[in-house]
Amino acid sequence: KRIALPLETAAHVIEEVGHEADVGDIGDVGEAMTTWNQDRRHHFLQGGVLGAADTDSAAKGGTPLDDDLGHRRSLRLGTRMADSVKRMRVAVASDHAGLALKGIVVEAVVELGHSALDLGTHTPDPVDYPDVSAAAGRAVLEGRADRGIIICGSGAGACVAANKLRGIRAAVAHETYTAHQMVEHDDVNVLCLGARVVGTHVAVEVVEAFLKATFSHEERHRRRVAKVNELDAREPLL
Repeated sequence: KRIALPLETAAHVIEEVGHEADVGDIGDVGEAMTTWNQDRRHHFLQGGVLGAADTDSAAKGGTPLDDDLGHRRSLRLGTRMADSVKRMRVAVASDHAGLALKGIVVEAVVELGHSALDLGTHTPDPVDYPDVSAAAGRAVLEGRADRGIIICGSGAGACVAANKLRGIRAAVAHETYTAHQMVEHDDVNVLCLGARVVGTHVAVEVVEAFLKATFSHEERHRRRVAKVNELDAREPLL
């Protein structure tokens, strides 16, 4: 399905990606349907739930597109030149539910100019998500990978398991705003995806946004990440 956007927002999006928007007389129809061209690598809003960030922005009378205007101008909706991106080693792992999407993610990682460390699974036989989460997380902690991507059915189980490893900051993202913001503000080093939640086109753009983002090193974000690390270093509660 497509996402219905208010007419003014649709026109703003069309102009932001470099096209002209002619808002004509559409009678009583108060909304416009906007599909962004996947072939031009624009953000393709199709068949997904936008998430909490979208809800928060809507409550303020805007959208994540408005909140993220400066970032979109620099990324041009995910089309920043690959030459400006640091080449990384990316550990990719999935359980059986994420197997099909893992193959697509591995290809996307390579196409973006990075190297992919495929840690399985490699068959549709059931495997436990804590095992694959540990494999990807340890690859990051041991320096064999710069970042990790873990795929399970929803992304939730993989995220819970990965965050049990001290030094791993994992988060679920099913849209591009969270994918880059969680790196820029929270220094997330592992992306978790739900193969039963997100479509393949959106998943690839989420991976791209995650890998292109870098930690901002702004004082407020360094302070907050330091507090997260303090929590990570404490003894677990009994």
